[in-house]
Amino acid sequence: MGKNTAYRVHVEDVSQSVVDNVNIEDGAMLRTDDYLYMGHNSENVIVYPQTGGLNLGWCRYQDTQYTGVNDATKVILSDGVKVTLPNNGGTTTKSNASLSFYDNSTQKLNVENVNDVYIITVEFKASASNTQQTHLDLSVEDGGLIENLEMVIPFYKGNDTT
Repeated sequence: MGKNTAYRVHVEDVSQSVVDNVNIEDGAMLRTDDYLYMGHNSENVIVYPQTGGLNLGWCRYQDTQYTGVNDATKVILSDGVKVTLPNNGGTTTKSNASLSFYDNSTQKLNVENVNDVYIITVEFKASASNTQQTHLDLSVEDGGLIENLEMVIPFYKGNDTT
């Protein structure tokens, strides 16, 4: 007696909002315009394309308050004082409108899973009155999934040169 290993499955076409709010059943399949989901261990898992997640892409969050155009729009740092690098995300560009890697109100990264990969570029202008005795310690923290990333940025240009 043979064993039937092929089953015909009806896959329902739905919107992403239905996937986000559905009562998940193990083995049930749903399809949106972008992904094929299957209920597994009480989660909707993307089974096609096999990318590992929804949040593939990039976002650029630009601060519009501290532009450094004049003294009123510069961030002033003091020796030994830890400061959160301000970024109000006033100008945001995304490869996909559904992505959200940064929370403008809390100024924190939105990380999702252990072993996810994030590439961060911090772009700014800076000057120091004495470049031989000045450096900037930059660290990235999220208080959870991201291990602290730290680096030292020396000032190579002359005194008070941006």
